[in-house]
Amino acid sequence: MVAEAAVRVDRAVRAALSTDKRHASVVALVRRTATLRQHPRLTSIVVDFGQLPAWPKVDDVYIALGTTIKVAGSQAAFRAVDFDAVLAVATQARTAGAIRLASSARWAPMRVRRSPHAR
Repeated sequence: MVAEAAVRVDRAVRAALSTDKRHASVVALVRRTATLRQHPRLTSIVVDFGQLPAWPKVDDVYIALGTTIKVAGSQAAFRAVDFDAVLAVATQARTAGAIRLASSARWAPMRVRRSPHAR
């Protein structure tokens, strides 16, 4: 399972996973339809990260969500992507039985004090 990222990162992750023989299939959760290379083992599902659908059992989850305040337009919109959506995906991953989870979250614990999320 891959949660959407910036197009460049997202495409790289999907390409790597869809050709890796250890993964029978790859499901990508995306915010909007994008033009991507098709692969027989890759399925993209457009979702609202505020209300994720139930998942089947998964082994690996890769979270590559993120934005900037400039792109998001406000602190609240930024938090919705960079914190709330990441937390929702991680929670859903645990519920779906994920064994491994990787995230490209930009704010590390040592930088939390400067993060708008750490209030």
